[in-house]
Amino acid sequence: MKKMIKTICFDFGGVYVHSRRHTWKDNWKYYQKFIGKKFTYSIYCEHQKLLDTGKTDLREHWQNIFNEINLSNPKLFNKLIKHKPKKHKIKKNIHNLVLKLKKRGFNVVLISNTIKPSAKSNRERGYYKVFDKLFLSSEVGFSKSDDSLYKFVLKNLKLKASECVAIDDNPDFLGEASKLGMNVIHFKNAKQVETELKNLGLDF
Repeated sequence: MKKMIKTICFDFGGVYVHSRRHTWKDNWKYYQKFIGKKFTYSIYCEHQKLLDTGKTDLREHWQNIFNEINLSNPKLFNKLIKHKPKKHKIKKNIHNLVLKLKKRGFNVVLISNTIKPSAKSNRERGYYKVFDKLFLSSEVGFSKSDDSLYKFVLKNLKLKASECVAIDDNPDFLGEASKLGMNVIHFKNAKQVETELKNLGLDF
């Protein structure tokens, strides 16, 4: 029996566009090297969640981390807070998949953990325009690091968890979606995603 799936939820960085770092652990390791000082993953997660959900800005974010690890380096601090949103390269095969799914009547939305400057830049550059609806962590106040953002999406779209598919390159985030009963696909490449969507009974 085919599942009644109505909505496909795509991640942004690493799925819809190319990204060098795919998980919070990747970022945590990167920033330890950049700063030149080790700090626990729990510290990173605590403050990244506040940044992603718009509760802190970059200045507050790095000031809080510097305070936690007893670091004083004004030059390094100024580098970290001068965030310049980067241009992205859209994955053409994923973009085409989104269009195919929309053409077949599926609701295709974006669920992304993203800070405010990046969300603003991505919107202005038109990266989001293909999606039917956006759920950006810094705008809705919830994160994929727990189940709160997925719960918000389901409530907003008035859907059962079984009616949605979440596609992400971060298995930690997919674990939160799966716990709610959402169908999940751990992204590796476009062909694999198409195969797994068809295995779930989607016709496109």
